[in-house]
Amino acid sequence: VSDGAILSHGLTLSLAERLPNSVRIISAVLTPAPNQHLLETLAVNSGGAYQRFDIRGKSKWRSGVSRLLTMAIEPSLGNASIKWKVFGLRSEDIRQSPLFISSLFNNTRLTVFGFLPNCRAATLSALVGGQEIDTIVSCPDLRVTTGNTLHRL
Repeated sequence: VSDGAILSHGLTLSLAERLPNSVRIISAVLTPAPNQHLLETLAVNSGGAYQRFDIRGKSKWRSGVSRLLTMAIEPSLGNASIKWKVFGLRSEDIRQSPLFISSLFNNTRLTVFGFLPNCRAATLSALVGGQEIDTIVSCPDLRVTTGNTLHRL
């Protein structure tokens, strides 16, 4: 339990990196906290979860705390990575968003975009309960689009 005022950031992060894989940090932050980014980094790097609570939105606190408690007792899918199946392309030429895949819990989803030419398959790897799981996913030619993608924020 912390108020977010952590004085030694480097030492705290290095100690968290040495934790065994069975230890996850779950952090809840009431805004404005002194160091939200550090508490989120600790949670994400340990395979845990992070939840920010707005002081003005107390009606949503119960569901957020319940969600964190559920995450604390259930297994997670951690150390997830994607190996894109593209021939003739160096790994540094492959663009993926998000670059880092945080732990996933029951009833959570994540969409990962790969920006690379002619990719129809990828290998998904992750740790579940200390066991490595690999699966191959593929995309039929009918789902491939070409041209410019416009995104408006």
